[in-house]
Amino acid sequence: MITIRPATTTDIDTLTRMRVDFMREMKSMGGFDEDVFVEATRRYFEEKLPTGEYAAWLAEADGEIVGTSGAVFWQRPPTPKNMTGCDAYILNVYTLPAWRRKGIGKRLMEAVLDAAKAAGVGRAWLRATKDGEPLYRKLGFEPIEPDAMELNYPAAKTG
Repeated sequence: MITIRPATTTDIDTLTRMRVDFMREMKSMGGFDEDVFVEATRRYFEEKLPTGEYAAWLAEADGEIVGTSGAVFWQRPPTPKNMTGCDAYILNVYTLPAWRRKGIGKRLMEAVLDAAKAAGVGRAWLRATKDGEPLYRKLGFEPIEPDAMELNYPAAKTG
């Protein structure tokens, strides 16, 4: 059985490890000191997770974390497409290779989107990999750049 749960500060080491694994897989880890990156990532999670500026969810199976997702929330002035001005940037949607194609990514994304809607987000956006793009389209995201997609909440609260 796979459960999806919000991450807490006790999960910071796991979140850090999963982000590094994701970055390695995306070939984004070259050309810099990995130890420095790991420590900077850990500090970010320690600072932003308790404030809610960053939120994360974990997929757990048989006592093991097998997937993660996260979102950065921030407020900017309203725009015609986002009358609340509240944005969510979704990132770190990652499932361990052995657990892929089991619906985990979809469930993690649903958790992120439910939280975004509850927070009054007017726009959620992300950078999509080729593997993730079909799922994001099914969830209502539309392309805005070659690798970026967005989902607008036209009925989001304005006050």
